[in-house]
Order: sequence, then C-alpha cells, then structure tokens
Amino acid sequence: MRGSLLYGFLIVSWATINGNGLAQVRESQKWEAEIEPFSSLPSPVFELEAGQGLRLSALSTDLDLDGFVYDADSKELVDKSDDEKVEQYYEWRAFKRGKYYMVVRNISAHGGSSEVDVLPRGTAKSLGDIRAPNTVVMDVYYATDRAVIGQSAKGTSYGTEPLGEDRLEYGIARVTIPQAHAMGELEGPSILRLEFSEDPEKHVVLKSTTPESPDSFYMKVSDRVLKSPRREALVFVHGFNVTFEDAARRTAQISYDLGFAGAAILYSWPSQGKLGLVEYNKDGRNAELSVPHFKAFLSQFSARTGVRTIHVIAHSMGNRVVMKALADGSVSRSGGPIRIREVALMAPDIDAAEFRRLAVAMQGSAHRVTLYASSKDAAMQASERLSGYPRAGEGGDQIVIMPGVIETIDSSTVDTSLLGLMHQYYADNSTILADLFHLIRGEDAHERFRLKPVNNVHGQYWVFAPAVR
Repeated sequence: MRGSLLYGFLIVSWATINGNGLAQVRESQKWEAEIEPFSSLPSPVFELEAGQGLRLSALSTDLDLDGFVYDADSKELVDKSDDEKVEQYYEWRAFKRGKYYMVVRNISAHGGSSEVDVLPRGTAKSLGDIRAPNTVVMDVYYATDRAVIGQSAKGTSYGTEPLGEDRLEYGIARVTIPQAHAMGELEGPSILRLEFSEDPEKHVVLKSTTPESPDSFYMKVSDRVLKSPRREALVFVHGFNVTFEDAARRTAQISYDLGFAGAAILYSWPSQGKLGLVEYNKDGRNAELSVPHFKAFLSQFSARTGVRTIHVIAHSMGNRVVMKALADGSVSRSGGPIRIREVALMAPDIDAAEFRRLAVAMQGSAHRVTLYASSKDAAMQASERLSGYPRAGEGGDQIVIMPGVIETIDSSTVDTSLLGLMHQYYADNSTILADLFHLIRGEDAHERFRLKPVNNVHGQYWVFAPAVR
C-alpha cells in the first residue's frame, strides 16, 4: 500500500507493557509513529473483540507500507497486506476476540508518518460476514541453485538443472495451509478422491514464487528473524526426486506443524523430481555440485541477518549437501565460525562408512546432530542394493551408532505403512514431528516423549516406544 515507522507515540486511554516488551493497548483509538526508509516497527498489542479491526494508513505522501497482523499470544501471522496492490490503506478485522499487533514495514526510500487505527465493530462489515480464514498463508524464504525455466501463473518457475555458475537465486514462496490440515500430511489432489485440481481449502498449495535480489532477500528474511523470540531460522534441504514446488510446500508444512516462530527457509538443489536410475544418478551429481553453494549460503545468511539460532533439517540425498558443507569447518562469518544449534539428519542416503567420517568432521559446526533411521525405509534398501553397501538411513541391525558424536533414533517402530516407499516418514508422521518439535526447543532425548534408550555393543541409541492405547 502507499503512504508509511521508527519512533512512535500512543493516543490511548491507558496502556501497560506486556512480557514481550510491547505496549498493550486496552482502550485505544489509534497509534501514530514515524518510520525511516526500509525499516520495520511493531505496534502496541491491541485487545480486540470479534468484528473489531485495525487499519494502517499513511500520514505522509510517497510512502509505501506493508502491514503484517500477528496474534500476540501465539506469535502466528494471521493476515498481511497485499504487496501486489497499491492501496490507500490496509484494513483487517478480527474474527475472534484476542490480542493482536501489527508490524509496519516501510519499503520505500522515504521516511514519514503513519498510523494504526482501531476500527469499531461493524464499520465495514457485519459480524455475520466475518469468518475464520479457511487457509493460513506461510512465507517460505528460498535460496536455490536451480536454473530458471520460465514464468507461470504462480510466478517464476525453477527447473531440474543447475544454474551453471557460482551464484544463487533468491526469493519468497507463498504457500497456503488449509485450516483442515492434518499434522504430518502434505495434502494435494488425489485421483482416488476424484480431485483433479488444487483446492486451497483442502490442499497445501504453492500460490506464488517471487524472486528477490540478494539485498532485498536478506533484508526481508532479517526482518522475519528479528521478530522471532529467539531470532532463529529453520533451514530445510530436501532429498532426491523432489521438485522445487513440492520442496516449498514441504518446507511450509514442516514449519507450520512444528509451530516454528522463526523464518522458514528452503535450500533447493537441482533434483530431477522423478524416479529412475538415470534421474537418481543425476541427483547424486547435482547434490555434490551444490555443496559449495549451500556452504556459501549459510555464511551469507548468518552474516547478513542477525540470526542467533539456526536449525537444519536434511532429508535423504540432501544430507550429502548438508554434511559435506559442514564437515570441513570452513563455513564461517565475520567474528568466527557458524555453529548450527540442531542438525536433524533424516533418512540420509549416504554410504554408512562415509557418514561416520563426515559426522566426526562436522562436530565443530553443530551443537547437536541427530540421526533418524528406519529399517522399513524401502528407498534406503534399494539404495543399498544399487551401491552394494549399507546406507546411514537404515535402522535395525544396520543402524549407525556413534556415542558422543551423534544421537541416533531408530524410527522403525513408527507406522509408515501407507507412505509408499516409506521414505518421507520424517514429515508424514506426527510422532517424528512431535519429537522434532521438542528437539528444536533444546530438549535432550531422555526428556522427549516416547523415546526409550536401547544399548548394544556399539553404545546407546533411542527408539520410539509403542503408543499407549
């Protein structure tokens, strides 16, 4: 929207400061503030009844503002202005009673005055017209070394081949999650249900991909990181047989299911997005080529965003990208090397012997490394037959145990009977997601629900205990 904050003042009856350091407005009418160019500022917290709303307006001309409304309790983004439109003001209404605040972003080169007004109930709509949104919008920040193949109705399309030069494409993918979403599901159209097109009210849908320049990308992701309580980010690196679109959808689903408060970031390398021996070999080659690019991305991201806590989730062949990037200890930023808080290695399609070597080499790059493996992973079994050697993602008798280096969790007892190759259990099963939820919040294995210790000649590892019925 046109129009646009740094120092603000309140026009209120009275206000208090809540535990997050934000002013909480109980009987207010408006909030006015000054904002500098290319900066953001959070409003006070407003207590609203269902049907009341907030309106963002510019008091100065030639300003371009974006508004983001957050639930003050959950810190979830509940609505934002349409950055594709130029409007005189942005207006939002609460569909339920609660506490909300707005983050105002000035994306113009001019500073000036802006205000947020509290709207009484029924000003523009009757209460009967206000309903809970049927979808939640998730912003996935992405970096990719896939080549651009064109434009579509959703925006820029990324293909299956590398860029061919040492640079990355950056952008923001907007993904919608249906309110009826089931934890662990990546809902999409199903021929068995006679669904032949995407329905945002039923499916996880990629709505748009918007490229950004490196400067714009890092500025926007920095704003998102700084809004999170721990200034954290979750970086997801997908496996083989994954398209860019499905990788973006999966990143949004994982972040949503984990209730992650920081920035959700996808690093997408050039997978072919198809099953087949030729495609598998191409994916292996492209994963290797992506290692220096991912390493450079981590360094840039850490240096340019003010992030304090980084978590990395890698799946399948994506583990080759992550482990090799972190193994040589050269990933660094000004002031010292980057140290990742949690690294979750899901079903790694890596030779087990090489995995052990890389795990030792990356000890200085991560606070904790957790391996999730399964003896029911048919993709790992096929990979072993193809290579002739065990894979690190295999559980059971083949499981990799390295006390003091990694924590190992055998996920073989998790029910994955309906998941085809049973290779996506990390994101398609609520048990795994529940464990990840506690892992990225810093809980040790002995503190996490349903994990029980097991010992063998190689040391201790963990398995999921059967559910209580």
